Amino acid sequence: MIMKKIIILISALALWVSGYSQRTCGSELNMEYIRQTDPVKYRRIIAWESAVQQNLRSSMKYTSANKIIIPVVVHVVYSSTSQNISNAQIHSQIQVLNEDFQRRNADKEKTPTAFSNVAGSANIEFRLAKVDPNGNPTDGIIRTRTSVAVFTPKANNVKFISTDGSNAWYTRYYLNIWVCNLKDDL
Repeated sequence: MIMKKIIILISALALWVSGYSQRTCGSELNMEYIRQTDPVKYRRIIAWESAVQQNLRSSMKYTSANKIIIPVVVHVVYSSTSQNISNAQIHSQIQVLNEDFQRRNADKEKTPTAFSNVAGSANIEFRLAKVDPNGNPTDGIIRTRTSVAVFTPKANNVKFISTDGSNAWYTRYYLNIWVCNLKDDL
């Protein structure tokens, strides 16, 4: 009897784990829905993605020192002038990000000893994007005035125009960073 209960418990656990691990990406499900319900829109999206790939191949590249250059777009979503941070502040934070990834940061001596033998430059450089998804010049900073005073991190609503935020640029080619007033519920 105990063996039967153990087998049932293990079987239930195995089913639960396998069901949990098969979660799929929402964007893939959405694209499949669009493909089935609106083939014209689906073809436009595929064509747009192809054009983006062609326009941005030069944006993410290796330099002669095998450094990976990652184009960054910063979405500043603000409801008051105090939330609308300056370009200088954005440039400063990109510099700090690069210093951290190249291990040139001021507190690098505080690296735990367990990691000191592997700590070093990641050969990655972050640069504000120079070309937008349509191939137009940009400074890599998108400013969006919003009626939302405080965004909720769990809902990710700052990342969508439909919820008064700012849509991500194609994530395969850009690192998107959102700056906004967040509710403290992490």
